[in-house]
Formats: sequence, structure tokens, C-alpha cells
Amino acid sequence: MGSPRSPLLTRVTFSAPASDGGTLPATRSPRAVPLLVVAVYDAADLSHADVRLVDVSSGVVVARLGGLSSGGHLGAAGGLVCLVSAKATVRVIDPATGAATNVVGAAAPGDTAPAHNGRRARPPLHVFGHVPATGEYKVLRISAAAAAAPGQSQSQSCEILTIGDREPQRWRPAQGPPAPVAAAAYRSKAVSRGVAHFLLLPPPPHHGATECDAVASFDLGAEAWRPCLLRGPLSSSGRAGDAFRAHLSLAELDGFLAAAHHDYRGGCVDVWQLTDLEQGAWSRTHSVRLASVLRGWGGAPPDEPGRRGRLVAGGREWLAQPLAVLDDGRVALWVEGTGSLRVYDPKTGACTEVADMGRFSSLIGLSTAAIE
Repeated sequence: MGSPRSPLLTRVTFSAPASDGGTLPATRSPRAVPLLVVAVYDAADLSHADVRLVDVSSGVVVARLGGLSSGGHLGAAGGLVCLVSAKATVRVIDPATGAATNVVGAAAPGDTAPAHNGRRARPPLHVFGHVPATGEYKVLRISAAAAAAPGQSQSQSCEILTIGDREPQRWRPAQGPPAPVAAAAYRSKAVSRGVAHFLLLPPPPHHGATECDAVASFDLGAEAWRPCLLRGPLSSSGRAGDAFRAHLSLAELDGFLAAAHHDYRGGCVDVWQLTDLEQGAWSRTHSVRLASVLRGWGGAPPDEPGRRGRLVAGGREWLAQPLAVLDDGRVALWVEGTGSLRVYDPKTGACTEVADMGRFSSLIGLSTAAIE
């Protein structure tokens, strides 16, 4: 992309209160750990949020990127943060310098999907990623057409945008996915080594079955979907059993695609790493006890664990999203529904809560920006 030295960039104001206010001074040396990008919503007005960068190892707020209004989409890749507004303006922020620029100022044709038989399509979804081979940053937009009738398969179309110095910037048509993908929740997608991966939407009744952990992959460099679905770790090892999509999540860990499976009856969260994309080979790297990272799991497992996808129910927390493996081997996790940032030590089995962002918070991504 155009570097922060571009004359189009303007400064973003960071707040850096004194150390007793819970944030690091702006003059701190560059960070060596990943930074969590999280939106914390105003409980009195959920249409506005404060976007913060948080040290995943300590929970300290390093910087604030300002406010976010409702209807926007955020993403993080490499050292940059991307905001797509409700009017399709793409704004890229470099937290290391505070520089930002508007890349696209006009709505693309698919931004307002027409209604079909009185049923309006959902707003488009956006995924921000980095292509290591070229150094480019790209935004993939997935739009869903309104289904003609309940139970009908949902069709999706795609456009792509390259963040760079070329003017004017325009969305370009891209190939549609081989099967409808889930992209609304952070945990249903992940970008690794220039490839964006997505869990699939559950198929309508009587439309055939797909493996619950199947993954569709979009190569950002080639700007095309990989022709075959990637078999997930459970189906690849014959362990799919009665797992549900609500029990699964995707993440990028140590530069690899990772899949987390919440085995509620077994009382653990298994984390698998994709070691070979071409061969579809997975290796289990962690098995974390539920009772170590989630509250309310001291007793027997429930009869129907998490089938309905509730994040906090029956006094139990239900989903811990892996975020990063730290240099010392500890694993940072985000607990959805409560907004807790916790760090698990596989050597001791101990888990420490380092930050509580509150239940009115939303995970956005990770940044490798060096905040000074």
C-alpha cells in the first residue's frame, strides 16, 4: 500500500493518559507483542464505540484509534487497521505513526442490495488481509443476495480492492465462493499467509450436507477462491462426531491457520494448526481444559452444550477464541460474551485474566504495529 509517508495521510490522535490511568505513555519503546484491536461500545449508546489497542500479554491499553459509528466494519492485518464505513468509505490507519487515509470515497454498486419479494439482503461483509509475496493489502467484500424464499440457498458475490498508490481506487468483481461462507463473526474467518479462510454457512434443510468443519479459502494474491473446500481437522481425523459449527472457530496463530474446537462433553478446547495447505494436513498443538479458561465449568458437562450458540448461559461462559501464541509459549484467548482477555500457560495449566473489556465489546483483530 501507499506508506504512511504519503501526502494523503493525516494524523490520528492517540490518547495516552498517565500510567496510573491504565495506559502506557506514548513515548514507550516499540512493542514486541501482538496488539489486540477491540471496539468497546458505550452501554448508553451502542451506536458508538471506542477502538482500542491492547497488549495481549498484559491487558494494558497502548493506544486509542478514536470512535466507530454503527454500520462500520473493522479489520486488522500486519501493522495496519482498516475501517469500512456504512457508506463504503475505506479508511486505513497505521497505529505506529497515527497516519490514516481514505482509500475509497464512493459507494460501490453492491453496497445497497435490492429487495427481492420484500426480503432485503444483509449488508456486505469485509475482510482485510495482507499478501506477503507482494506486500499488498487487500479488502475482500462479500455480498449476499436476498433469498427468494425461506430455506433457499443463499447466493454470494464478491468484490476486491487493493490498497495502494494507484488512483482512483475502485472495487473490482471477483469470483464468488464455492459454497456460502460465514463472515459476520470474527471467529468464523481468518487470514493466513495471504489466504482468507471461512467456515461455511449451514446448508438449508434437504440441500445435502457438508462437513461441519469444512473451510472455503480465497487467495488474496491470485484474487480467486481455491477450487476445493479444505477439510477441517475433525473430519480429516474422523473425529467430527456430533460437533456443530457453533463449537468451531478459526484463527491465525504463528502465521498459520488454526481451528479451535470446543469439546464441551470432553471438557477441553482443542487447537489445531494447518501445517500444509496443499495437502490439507492438520496437527493438534494445544488441548486446553475448559475449566481453566472459562467460568462455570467445575461441574458435569451439560446435555446439549452450546448447540444454540449462546455465549453466556446457565452461569457458564461458552467460547474462548485463541488470539496469539506468545514468545514464552503462553496462549492469549478472548472470551466472547464477557469481553475478557485471558492468558493460558500450557506448562502449568494456569489461566490469568489480564483485561476485562466488558460485555459491550467486540473483537476486531490483531495488529503487529510498533507503538512508540
